[in-house]
Amino acid sequence: MMPEQAKYVLTPMEKVGDSIKNGGMDITRALPATVLAGALLVASSMADAGGKLRCVSLEYPPLVFADADKRAQGIAVDVVKLALEPAGWSVEVEILPWARSLKLIQEGQRDCIFTIFKTPEREKFLDFSQHPLLVQSINLYTQKTSRIRFDGDLSKLKGHSFSTVFKVNYGEKFAAKKAELRVSEEYTPTDSFLQLGRNRVDLVISNVFLAAYELGNGAASVAGNILELHPPVETVTSYIAFPKDKNTQARIDFDANIERVLKGNGGKEFKRILDKYQIPLSLRTSLVK
Repeated sequence: MMPEQAKYVLTPMEKVGDSIKNGGMDITRALPATVLAGALLVASSMADAGGKLRCVSLEYPPLVFADADKRAQGIAVDVVKLALEPAGWSVEVEILPWARSLKLIQEGQRDCIFTIFKTPEREKFLDFSQHPLLVQSINLYTQKTSRIRFDGDLSKLKGHSFSTVFKVNYGEKFAAKKAELRVSEEYTPTDSFLQLGRNRVDLVISNVFLAAYELGNGAASVAGNILELHPPVETVTSYIAFPKDKNTQARIDFDANIERVLKGNGGKEFKRILDKYQIPLSLRTSLVK
């Protein structure tokens, strides 16, 4: 369960929106006995060795967070487990700083990572799911007393300072302009919003779900002075990914089952997850592609 004190701060625009709402052929007869035997041996070996998946993620409430017993919870955690566990996988999620998570997965010391944006650099060492895990809206935040406004062009904000979280990717558009901007890094999203609220930076860039959570919890002390800017910087699809040439079957199983989790039975299963974490109606429509 989401901690009882967890709250979400909605922008005026969100408050308005809150009132709206395997088929295949039998190949065993077509393969020579020796080929079939080899294939079965590999499959058996994979099942024995790959039954448990050690995944890593960043604490990113309400998508991923630790409960009172230090167990990983959240929307993304539940979706990943519902997609993989019916296929026989046991999923263990470890919450770590993002830079360490990337290092462990790149070195092959962990089996999967989520939620992660796809980039050419990451595709060199990661095998991404074909189907997105979740869709995330990336927005800018500033002080209500600020005269800063955003029309979609980051170049117009070159004179202002941004706070980001160390090693977190905010999509291609921000990455393309980052070198031209005044960017500082914090280790947690809470620290980024506190820096903004204390007038030490001009802007914070964040996933809208994380921002709503942080402004209702860790950064609640400054929430009354924070404004969400529109339009979004970018709407980005996030994925689950596995080390190259490792756990390929897990990726296949995820892609085979994720549609059922997100949209099956009229979306009722996914709705139950969102209800569990008390996600406001206005934040729900952007989660699924």
